[in-house]
Amino acid sequence: MAIMNERNVHVVAEDVGLESDAIAVIGIDVKLPGDAVNAEAFFELLVNGRSARCEVPKDRYNIDAFHHPDPARGGTVGFRHGHFLKDDIAAFDAPFFSISPADAACMDPQQRILLESVYRALENAGISTKKVSGSDAAVYMGCFTRDYENLSNKDPESGSKHSGVGSAQTMIANRRVLAP
Repeated sequence: MAIMNERNVHVVAEDVGLESDAIAVIGIDVKLPGDAVNAEAFFELLVNGRSARCEVPKDRYNIDAFHHPDPARGGTVGFRHGHFLKDDIAAFDAPFFSISPADAACMDPQQRILLESVYRALENAGISTKKVSGSDAAVYMGCFTRDYENLSNKDPESGSKHSGVGSAQTMIANRRVLAP
C-alpha cells in the first residue's frame, strides 16, 4: 500500500513500519460554509481562528419576515445567522458528469456536491476516475435532511419523472459511479 509522507512523496507502507492493512487518506475535498470551498481554504479558516458564520443570505429567504427574538414564539426563527455555502448550488456542470439537464434539474444539491467533491478528491490524490471505475472500492456517505425533496414535492402537479431518483437519499453513495 502506498501512502504520502510529510513531503507528499509516495512511500510503501511496509517501508515506514506500518501494518499492511493500514489505510491512508490520499485525496481530500471539502465544500464548507463561507470561504472554505476546499481543504486548503478550510485549513486557513481553522489556523486563523475565523468563523464562517454570517447573516442568512437574502437569496435564501427573507429573515426579517421570519425572525423574532423569542425562540419560543411559533412560526418564527430565533436566530439571524448560520453557516451557508457561498457557491451557487445550481451551477452544476451536468454534461461533465454525463447527466441530462432533466435529471440534473431534479437532483438534490447534496448529490451534485458529492459528485464534484469525489472528482476533486480523486484529482487531489492524482488518481484518474478511469482507474477507480469498476474497482473493488466501498463508498460510505452520509447526508442530512430532505429539504430539497420536501420542496420538490410541495406541488404534485409540477413533479418530474426524474425527481424520485434525483432526491432519493439512497442515491447519494451510488452517484459516485457517474464521475467521469
